[in-house]
Amino acid sequence: MAKTILDNYQNWLHLSDMPDNKRRLIEATITLYAQQGIAATSVSQIAQQAGLSKALFFKLFHTKDEVTMALIQPVFDHVLPSFTEDFYNNFIEQASLEDLIRFIVFNRYAFLSENREIVLIFLSEFLTNQTLRSDFLSYLVKHSDSFHQVMHVFQEKNTKLNTSISQSTLMMAIVSQLFFLFLETNLWGQPLSKEEESVRLEEMVQLVSTGITG
Repeated sequence: MAKTILDNYQNWLHLSDMPDNKRRLIEATITLYAQQGIAATSVSQIAQQAGLSKALFFKLFHTKDEVTMALIQPVFDHVLPSFTEDFYNNFIEQASLEDLIRFIVFNRYAFLSENREIVLIFLSEFLTNQTLRSDFLSYLVKHSDSFHQVMHVFQEKNTKLNTSISQSTLMMAIVSQLFFLFLETNLWGQPLSKEEESVRLEEMVQLVSTGITG
């Protein structure tokens, strides 16, 4: 099985020079958020899970929001860049426009599913946390060159690409559908079988392929 963000994050966490008690609190936060969600997790539970006192928690982190950001921020800084590089290197090997779209759809949905815990934590905080939204936008700007390289491959491999569709609109068409399916199967409804999941993703491929050519 391929390594997930959480695997890479745990590796980074143990290799960093972070104080042991702080690391234990972050690991406890990951465990509890994955088990019961952010809203249902209290500072007392995090401290108890870490085997530390509530007073020590507040010495190291002033609020639950602060420990949540301490969990998410390193994902941007240390973990995601390696995943974006791996993604791009595989992406450029695809042969046709439909292959490119299929690779994005299936690969990124697998990425979301394999990193379910971190993705759900991120989405929950993203809606209410202005700092996280700003940090994420900064991350996107920092990695905008990779996005333009992806779009250049799109344009090179298909002369029928509708040039009236902007780069941001094209990517949003794919990303929004991926997130909707992810939320539908992980929060709003019943999980899909692998066969049902593949059918839904292939429908997405055909919809996007039809919509961006002309």
